[in-house]
Amino acid sequence: MIFKYRFQTEITENFARKEFRGKKMNFIKKSMIMVFSLLFAFVAFFLLSRYRLLNAGDLVFGICYCLTAACGVIFASKVSDDKKVRIAIIISMLMAAVIRIIYVHITETAPVSDYKTMYESAVAFANGNNPFLQKSYFHRFPHMTFYPLVCGIIFRFSGANILLIKYLHILLSVMCIPVIYKLCTLLCNRKAGIAAAWLYTFFPPSIAYCAVFATENFALPFLITSLYFLVCAYKSSATKERLIKILISGALLTVGCLFRGVWIYYIVSYIAIILIIFSHDKIKSILALVCTFVLLFAAVSNILYLSNATKYKITSGDVPYSTYILVGFNFETKGMFSAEDQNLYFEAGQNKDEMQKLVSAKLMKRIKENPHRILPLLADKTCTVFASSDFDGIYWSYANNGRDGDKPMMSAFYCASLLYYSSLIIMIFIAVFRNKGNRTIIVPTVILLVFECGLMLMEVQPRYTYSCAYAFILLASYIFNNHGNKKEVVL
Repeated sequence: MIFKYRFQTEITENFARKEFRGKKMNFIKKSMIMVFSLLFAFVAFFLLSRYRLLNAGDLVFGICYCLTAACGVIFASKVSDDKKVRIAIIISMLMAAVIRIIYVHITETAPVSDYKTMYESAVAFANGNNPFLQKSYFHRFPHMTFYPLVCGIIFRFSGANILLIKYLHILLSVMCIPVIYKLCTLLCNRKAGIAAAWLYTFFPPSIAYCAVFATENFALPFLITSLYFLVCAYKSSATKERLIKILISGALLTVGCLFRGVWIYYIVSYIAIILIIFSHDKIKSILALVCTFVLLFAAVSNILYLSNATKYKITSGDVPYSTYILVGFNFETKGMFSAEDQNLYFEAGQNKDEMQKLVSAKLMKRIKENPHRILPLLADKTCTVFASSDFDGIYWSYANNGRDGDKPMMSAFYCASLLYYSSLIIMIFIAVFRNKGNRTIIVPTVILLVFECGLMLMEVQPRYTYSCAYAFILLASYIFNNHGNKKEVVL
């Protein structure tokens, strides 16, 4: 009787847990549909306002580009044999390399704005000077130090050849493809993995940014691989194996965030993912992740600082972080860069503590006097960070191409980008509607939502979300959920 009672109790508890999980997934699904519906509305509005002057030739090019990508995705996703899967991934990598090389040579980009400052600093470092010790760009943006420092080391051996760096960007972009394949295979199934690899092959932002002297190019392979090991940890059955993979994930995340200062978004995302989908060792996993990241990141920052390679630690510059919040709540610039707010540094006599007081007072005054403008501002900022189909990659790659204003195929690339991005959003809608209890769909969704929430408080630019834009590829691949062979293939 005792056994019968325990058996019945266990069945009842299991049923209750499954019912709760079902309700939880249903709530998440409805929330995702609502969020992506709003996003689609912003994208549609942005595209209509930005691209209404496109000509027929641009439209034909854009349609042909998207159809080529669609054919690749459809044919590759039908591959089932292990050997053919490897061949499909290799072909996608070769095609990705060719597309990116062509784009780099068409645009002939020279760095401008912040990118020019970083390039010139890398060249100066290669020539024996050290701009990272001077009170310059890097005292205000210390998190931008690591990329030009590494490029400067490369320039010491190769000469200040920016084309070499662009080819490194291409190589790193192409290397993301097999990682995305493996990641999507774990998240969903092999069919989704192959489709995601081919979707990334043609993904416009990853192509355009290869031509830009930008930190994201070096950061993304490490960020994506870090996410892969986090999902591996979720799939692991043994505690020891799980924690080892968490440690690897944290180490890779450290390297990615040294190049691109998005650590707060990723740490919060990873903690949320662990709490939501992990069934075991949640606290141990969070502690392992955070401790690994903090120790490694602090170690690199202190080594550079104590060895006199940099004037400031990567984690602490000469400008308070609250400045970025002040800029984020600038109603006149819609949360984008404001020279007026940044120049408070000089009003404060280049004193960080004094600037903190000025920023705090101005921020509180701005919010108190304009409460009715906050929601419209958040809508504008969401449009800025997620409605730009190329995440400003095309814009920056054409900003200074050294051809006296000639911008070959620029509008055609814009058209291809908008059609491709719109197609991804539609695929995501279908994937969310068709998703049947696959909890891992939460992974890319959480990353996008954390970036959205965080940037609502901070200064925004379309390129700021390029570090998580691959999440759209991951979500779109869920259109293949519950189809095909789900076993993981080891390349």
